[in-house]
Amino acid sequence: MEEVPNSEIVAQQLGMWIVMLLSPTPGASGIAEITFPKFIGPEVNITTLGVVVLIWRLLTYFVYLILGSIIFPNWITKTSGTSSAKP
Repeated sequence: MEEVPNSEIVAQQLGMWIVMLLSPTPGASGIAEITFPKFIGPEVNITTLGVVVLIWRLLTYFVYLILGSIIFPNWITKTSGTSSAKP
């Protein structure tokens, strides 16, 4: 495997970020998985790429889903209660 200059990796990340910024899907889901191998794939073998994509999605997507499923019900019960203020 050949060495890749850091500036090239940064430029590829910037290109991928712009593509994800223009994505119509929430969190650029699907688009991110398609563009990641195209931008970063040539520097990484396919097995490593699959593991990196899985870890990246776990850290950037599923953590928010899990935290939201814990925080949201508590927030709803606190904010949707009846008001006990008297006129």
